[in-house]
Amino acid sequence: MAELHRLFSNLPQVKDARERFLLELEEQLDQDVFLPGLGSVVLKHCPAFRRIYVPYVTNQMYQEQLMQQLMRESSRFLQVLRRLEQQPVCQRQPLKSFLVPPFQRVIRLKILLENILRFAPADSELAVSVRAAHQAVGEVVHQCNENIRLMKQTEELVMLEKLMDFAKVKPLPLISRGRWLVREGELCQVLVQEASLSHRH
Repeated sequence: MAELHRLFSNLPQVKDARERFLLELEEQLDQDVFLPGLGSVVLKHCPAFRRIYVPYVTNQMYQEQLMQQLMRESSRFLQVLRRLEQQPVCQRQPLKSFLVPPFQRVIRLKILLENILRFAPADSELAVSVRAAHQAVGEVVHQCNENIRLMKQTEELVMLEKLMDFAKVKPLPLISRGRWLVREGELCQVLVQEASLSHRH
Protein backbone atom coordinates (compact mmCIF):
# COMPACT_ATOMS: atom_id res chain seq x y z
CA MET A 1 0.00 0.00 0.00
CA ALA A 2 2.90 2.39 0.79
CA GLU A 3 4.46 1.62 -2.61
CA LEU A 4 1.12 2.29 -4.29
CA HIS A 5 0.94 5.71 -2.63
CA ARG A 6 4.54 6.55 -3.53
CA LEU A 7 3.93 5.55 -7.15
CA PHE A 8 0.60 7.30 -7.71
CA SER A 9 0.47 9.75 -4.77
CA ASN A 10 -2.75 11.80 -4.91
CA LEU A 11 -3.19 11.39 -8.68
CA PRO A 12 -7.00 10.83 -8.46
CA GLN A 13 -7.38 14.22 -6.71
CA VAL A 14 -5.11 15.83 -9.33
CA LYS A 15 -7.34 14.40 -12.07
CA ASP A 16 -10.53 15.62 -10.36
CA ALA A 17 -9.14 19.14 -9.82
CA ARG A 18 -8.02 19.36 -13.44
CA GLU A 19 -11.41 18.20 -14.73
CA ARG A 20 -13.30 20.73 -12.58
CA PHE A 21 -11.01 23.50 -13.81
CA LEU A 22 -11.39 22.52 -17.48
CA LEU A 23 -15.18 22.20 -17.20
CA GLU A 24 -15.44 25.71 -15.80
CA LEU A 25 -13.15 27.03 -18.54
CA GLU A 26 -15.36 25.37 -21.17
CA GLU A 27 -18.44 27.03 -19.65
CA GLN A 28 -16.66 30.41 -19.86
CA LEU A 29 -15.66 29.67 -23.46
CA ASP A 30 -19.29 28.91 -24.37
CA GLN A 31 -20.31 32.32 -23.00
CA ASP A 32 -17.52 34.34 -24.64
CA VAL A 33 -14.74 33.10 -26.91
CA PHE A 34 -12.38 35.80 -25.54
CA LEU A 35 -12.64 34.33 -22.01
CA PRO A 36 -12.96 37.61 -20.09
CA GLY A 37 -13.50 35.62 -16.88
CA LEU A 38 -10.30 33.55 -17.25
CA GLY A 39 -8.50 35.32 -14.41
CA SER A 40 -11.33 34.82 -11.93
CA VAL A 41 -11.66 31.12 -12.86
CA VAL A 42 -7.92 30.56 -12.34
CA LEU A 43 -8.00 32.45 -9.02
CA LYS A 44 -10.97 30.37 -7.87
CA HIS A 45 -9.08 27.12 -8.55
CA CYS A 46 -5.65 28.21 -7.22
CA PRO A 47 -6.31 27.04 -3.61
CA ALA A 48 -7.14 23.57 -4.98
CA PHE A 49 -4.00 23.66 -7.18
CA ARG A 50 -1.89 24.48 -4.12
CA ARG A 51 -3.55 21.82 -1.93
CA ILE A 52 -3.31 19.08 -4.58
CA TYR A 53 -0.39 19.81 -6.92
CA VAL A 54 2.21 20.74 -4.28
CA PRO A 55 2.12 17.32 -2.50
CA TYR A 56 2.00 15.52 -5.86
CA VAL A 57 5.05 17.35 -7.23
CA THR A 58 6.92 16.96 -3.92
CA ASN A 59 6.43 13.19 -4.15
CA GLN A 60 7.72 12.96 -7.74
CA MET A 61 11.34 12.37 -6.69
CA TYR A 62 10.30 9.30 -4.66
CA GLN A 63 7.94 8.25 -7.43
CA GLU A 64 10.83 8.20 -9.93
CA GLN A 65 13.11 6.30 -7.52
CA LEU A 66 10.43 3.65 -6.87
CA MET A 67 9.73 3.25 -10.60
CA GLN A 68 13.41 2.60 -11.31
CA GLN A 69 13.69 0.20 -8.36
CA LEU A 70 10.62 -1.81 -9.39
CA MET A 71 11.79 -1.99 -13.00
CA ARG A 72 15.18 -3.28 -11.83
CA GLU A 73 14.02 -5.72 -9.16
CA SER A 74 10.54 -6.92 -10.10
CA SER A 75 10.10 -8.84 -13.33
CA ARG A 76 6.37 -9.19 -12.53
CA PHE A 77 6.00 -5.39 -12.30
CA LEU A 78 7.86 -5.01 -15.60
CA GLN A 79 5.59 -7.57 -17.34
CA VAL A 80 2.39 -5.94 -16.11
CA LEU A 81 3.70 -2.48 -16.97
CA ARG A 82 4.62 -3.52 -20.53
CA ARG A 83 1.21 -5.12 -21.00
CA LEU A 84 -0.57 -1.98 -19.77
CA GLU A 85 1.56 0.32 -21.94
CA GLN A 86 0.59 -1.71 -25.02
CA GLN A 87 -3.10 -0.97 -24.47
CA PRO A 88 -4.55 1.26 -27.24
CA VAL A 89 -5.72 3.82 -24.65
CA CYS A 90 -2.05 4.49 -23.72
CA GLN A 91 -1.12 5.28 -27.34
CA ARG A 92 2.30 3.61 -26.89
CA GLN A 93 3.20 6.08 -24.14
CA PRO A 94 5.21 4.88 -21.08
CA LEU A 95 3.75 5.19 -17.57
CA LYS A 96 6.14 8.05 -16.79
CA SER A 97 4.53 10.19 -19.50
CA PHE A 98 1.28 10.04 -17.51
CA LEU A 99 2.89 10.78 -14.14
CA VAL A 100 4.95 13.86 -15.09
CA PRO A 101 2.37 16.18 -16.80
CA PRO A 102 0.53 17.48 -13.69
CA PHE A 103 3.34 19.88 -12.78
CA GLN A 104 3.94 20.74 -16.43
CA ARG A 105 0.31 21.84 -16.68
CA VAL A 106 0.70 24.34 -13.84
CA ILE A 107 3.84 25.77 -15.49
CA ARG A 108 2.07 25.97 -18.87
CA LEU A 109 -0.86 27.76 -17.25
CA LYS A 110 1.59 30.33 -15.86
CA ILE A 111 3.14 30.79 -19.33
CA LEU A 112 -0.32 31.12 -20.91
CA LEU A 113 -1.25 33.87 -18.45
CA GLU A 114 2.06 35.65 -19.16
CA ASN A 115 1.30 35.62 -22.90
CA ILE A 116 -2.21 36.99 -22.33
CA LEU A 117 -0.73 39.81 -20.25
CA ARG A 118 1.65 40.68 -23.10
CA PHE A 119 -1.24 41.30 -25.51
CA ALA A 120 -4.06 42.53 -23.26
CA PRO A 121 -4.40 46.30 -22.75
CA ALA A 122 -2.65 47.08 -19.46
CA ASP A 123 -5.61 48.81 -17.81
CA SER A 124 -8.32 46.43 -19.07
CA GLU A 125 -10.45 44.33 -16.73
CA LEU A 126 -8.99 41.18 -18.32
CA ALA A 127 -5.40 42.30 -17.64
CA VAL A 128 -6.18 43.12 -14.00
CA SER A 129 -7.79 39.72 -13.31
CA VAL A 130 -5.16 37.78 -15.31
CA ARG A 131 -2.34 39.61 -13.49
CA ALA A 132 -3.74 38.48 -10.12
CA ALA A 133 -4.21 34.94 -11.45
CA HIS A 134 -0.66 34.90 -12.84
CA GLN A 135 0.72 35.90 -9.44
CA ALA A 136 -1.33 33.20 -7.67
CA VAL A 137 -0.22 30.48 -10.11
CA GLY A 138 3.37 31.74 -9.80
CA GLU A 139 3.15 31.23 -6.02
CA VAL A 140 1.96 27.63 -6.55
CA VAL A 141 4.88 26.97 -8.93
CA HIS A 142 7.31 28.58 -6.46
CA GLN A 143 6.00 26.45 -3.59
CA CYS A 144 6.33 23.30 -5.72
CA ASN A 145 9.95 24.18 -6.59
CA GLU A 146 10.74 25.07 -2.99
CA ASN A 147 9.32 21.75 -1.72
CA ILE A 148 11.34 19.84 -4.32
CA ARG A 149 14.49 21.67 -3.18
CA LEU A 150 13.80 20.88 0.49
CA MET A 151 13.08 17.22 -0.28
CA LYS A 152 16.35 16.93 -2.19
CA GLN A 153 18.22 18.47 0.73
CA THR A 154 16.57 16.01 3.14
CA GLU A 155 17.39 13.10 0.82
CA GLU A 156 21.05 14.19 0.74
CA LEU A 157 21.12 14.12 4.55
CA VAL A 158 19.49 10.67 4.61
CA MET A 159 22.19 9.35 2.25
CA LEU A 160 24.91 11.04 4.30
CA GLU A 161 23.56 9.58 7.55
CA LYS A 162 23.74 6.08 6.03
CA LEU A 163 27.41 6.63 5.18
CA MET A 164 28.41 8.07 8.56
CA ASP A 165 30.06 5.84 11.15
CA PHE A 166 30.35 7.50 14.54
CA ALA A 167 32.10 4.42 16.04
CA LYS A 168 32.14 4.87 19.84
CA VAL A 169 31.06 8.52 19.78
CA LYS A 170 27.41 9.42 20.36
CA PRO A 171 25.77 9.73 16.89
CA LEU A 172 24.83 13.20 15.72
CA PRO A 173 21.29 13.33 14.30
CA LEU A 174 21.84 14.79 10.84
CA ILE A 175 18.24 15.07 9.68
CA SER A 176 16.55 18.04 11.31
CA ARG A 177 14.62 21.10 10.25
CA GLY A 178 16.80 23.87 8.87
CA ARG A 179 19.83 21.63 8.30
CA TRP A 180 21.23 20.86 4.84
CA LEU A 181 24.36 19.57 3.18
CA VAL A 182 26.67 22.46 2.30
CA ARG A 183 29.55 20.61 0.64
CA GLU A 184 30.22 17.07 -0.48
CA GLY A 185 33.62 15.58 -1.30
CA GLU A 186 36.73 13.95 0.07
CA LEU A 187 37.89 14.82 3.56
CA CYS A 188 41.62 15.40 3.98
CA GLN A 189 43.36 15.01 7.30
CA VAL A 190 46.24 17.37 7.93
CA LEU A 191 48.92 16.20 10.34
CA VAL A 192 51.15 18.84 11.92
CA GLN A 193 54.43 17.63 13.33
CA GLU A 194 56.29 19.43 16.07
CA ALA A 195 59.26 21.35 14.71
CA SER A 196 62.68 20.27 15.81
CA LEU A 197 65.75 22.48 15.80
CA SER A 198 66.85 21.15 12.42
CA HIS A 199 63.43 21.08 10.67
CA ARG A 200 60.73 23.58 9.91
CA HIS A 201 56.98 22.80 10.15
